[in-house]
Amino acid sequence: MPRFHFQGALRGDALYIERAADSLLPPALARGDLCFVLGPRQIGKSSLRHRVASRLAEQGIANVHIDLNNVGTEDSSAERWYYSLARIIARDLRISDLAPTWQETPLLTPEQRFDRFLREQVAFPREQPTVIFIDEIDVLLKLPFSRDSFFALLRSLCDARASDPVMNRLTFCLLGVTTITALISDPVRTPFNSGLRVFLEDWTAGHPYMTQRLCAALAEQPVTAASQARERVDQVVQEMYLLHGRDEDFNLANAARCLSQDTYFGATREQLLRLYRRILSQGDVPVIGEDAVQRALRLTGIAAERSVAGQRRLCVRNRVFATVFDHAWLSIQEEERLIERAIMDWQANGRQESYVLRGAALDRALAWARDRADISPEEAEYLEASRRLSEREAGLRLRAERAEQAERMASESRQLARSRLVLVVVGGIALAVALVFAGLSIQQYFQMRAELRAAQVKRDEAQKSRDEAQVKRAEAQASLDAAAALLATKEKEIDQLATAKALKRAEEMTADLKAKTRIAEEKQQLAERARTDAELRAEADHRAASDARRKQQESDQRRREAEERLASYQNKVHGEL
Repeated sequence: MPRFHFQGALRGDALYIERAADSLLPPALARGDLCFVLGPRQIGKSSLRHRVASRLAEQGIANVHIDLNNVGTEDSSAERWYYSLARIIARDLRISDLAPTWQETPLLTPEQRFDRFLREQVAFPREQPTVIFIDEIDVLLKLPFSRDSFFALLRSLCDARASDPVMNRLTFCLLGVTTITALISDPVRTPFNSGLRVFLEDWTAGHPYMTQRLCAALAEQPVTAASQARERVDQVVQEMYLLHGRDEDFNLANAARCLSQDTYFGATREQLLRLYRRILSQGDVPVIGEDAVQRALRLTGIAAERSVAGQRRLCVRNRVFATVFDHAWLSIQEEERLIERAIMDWQANGRQESYVLRGAALDRALAWARDRADISPEEAEYLEASRRLSEREAGLRLRAERAEQAERMASESRQLARSRLVLVVVGGIALAVALVFAGLSIQQYFQMRAELRAAQVKRDEAQKSRDEAQVKRAEAQASLDAAAALLATKEKEIDQLATAKALKRAEEMTADLKAKTRIAEEKQQLAERARTDAELRAEADHRAASDARRKQQESDQRRREAEERLASYQNKVHGEL
């Protein structure tokens, strides 16, 4: 019975499901075609190579496998790298002596010596066809020297077949996680478009590695009842992929790592996340030829091509990827990108306050940072600067609102005073009329008039006191605002002090500013008390006005009584006549 295997290339007793590539690749290599098998990690490239190599060997075709991870990358020189390739090929093909094409030609470049080795010691003396599998071809992207010469060499070997039939005995198959366009770094060179591109499809809509791993886990603890099968599958998927998949499963973790890079195979992080959001929201998008962003997203492993209604569509790889990398995850990534870009602008512009977050953007950033243990020092510093500025601006807005409210109250008080003055004038006129009709003495009239004038003077004094109190309040508020602004400026200077002496000076400055702030607050309190006194005086004036109205009412009453007596007297006189 076949076994489930998910670590490395599948062994002979492991379950293997053939795909279109299993039928396409062997005859293409047997014909001498240069072939590419490129795609995301762990989709079965190594297993395909292993099975194809076995089938070629059965046809009498020799093959060599070169894993570039074992050849060297960042610290390799071109001399050592090409010599290592030649040594591996010589070992597998039992070529005992490299001296004729290597040690004996020191004036040639490493590329020229490797080319000569392939022509004179591999293709020419061997009548047996040879296929060289070069695995992990994406390692070439990390070489410290130009990789373009290597592909130019492959192109020259392919082109030589037209004039030298011997070169038909040698071909190559390149496998790895990259794109053909990414392999050529020099845009001046002709694009490397030779050869056959072989695609590896997923099993149904799944993922070869993830399917093998899931089946292996289910086989270890099989269920006895068919009714329990679905529940058991859901449980294993939850434990294996959904709970901690982005950290523990290689494919999910690799996709997360690729999507966290600023650029990935020519596509920016923003482009990849934007395309993935479209796919996640719509279900799929049309495949657009050699679109760089689509190619890069496929290489992350999170998306794959599918045939939908006879058309090629780009979809989320499977339900596990869609669940782990859902809309909530996308929102977090986009928020991180927003904060990263904002921090870069803030730092590039000398940490100016105009570049910090405000309003809804700050609220989202603080919510994103809440309860996170992986906040960097730069992120923490930026969020704290944004928070402090937000609190300071909120305080200034509150003080402005209070000042506006005080001004509104003062305006209402002035309006009330004007209304009271009108009442006083009208009352004076009414009093004069009453005196005439009531026949009061001139002395009483002038006494009442003097009382009204005194009440008016008191009201004017009260209004003046209120105005002075308002001016003092405004001055105190201005002093408080200036002190707050100065305190904010000094706080910023304090944040930039680096030495103990500077910190001590900053503490002294802070104490001085706090003292000034207390003085400003005391001035404000004095202004408040002055305003209160003014209001008390106004209240006293109000009572005086009330007394004046009461006296006016008494005067009116006496006038009416006088009129009644006059009318009674007139009636009596008419009666006697």
